[in-house]
Amino acid sequence: MKMETIEMERWGKDHWSLLAYVECRVVDNNGALDPRNLSSCPRYPFANGSMWKDEYSTRLKGHTQEKPNQVKGNCDWDCLNDLDAEGLIEIVSLINGVVILKPKGLEFTNAVRNHKATGGAFGNFSETKECQKLIAKYRVANPQPAER
Repeated sequence: MKMETIEMERWGKDHWSLLAYVECRVVDNNGALDPRNLSSCPRYPFANGSMWKDEYSTRLKGHTQEKPNQVKGNCDWDCLNDLDAEGLIEIVSLINGVVILKPKGLEFTNAVRNHKATGGAFGNFSETKECQKLIAKYRVANPQPAER
């Protein structure tokens, strides 16, 4: 089953922390991801989705324990596709978990890193002026993310 693309404006902790993880793997491991570090739902059997529980579903902007905002059945592999659809990365091989960080992705990872280094959290990065500025910059050039 194909999941709909989640636009960057809706991203929360899981998308932004995955982007930071991708940056580390690109820098230290030539873009090779370790599937053991990614949540895996049943749509991705190559990544051991058999251990999936809906409570692991992707958390979106504004998610809290008291006020959940999740996409049920959406996992890190779906988020990886969202990063690709938004032009932050290029998936070289989903089966082998190899990605390339694109220039747009470098801009966002820099902003995420600066946010975290000054006491911010992945979960509230979407609400920052820097994130909003970058999203606006790229929405002018590409109003909609690519379809999965």
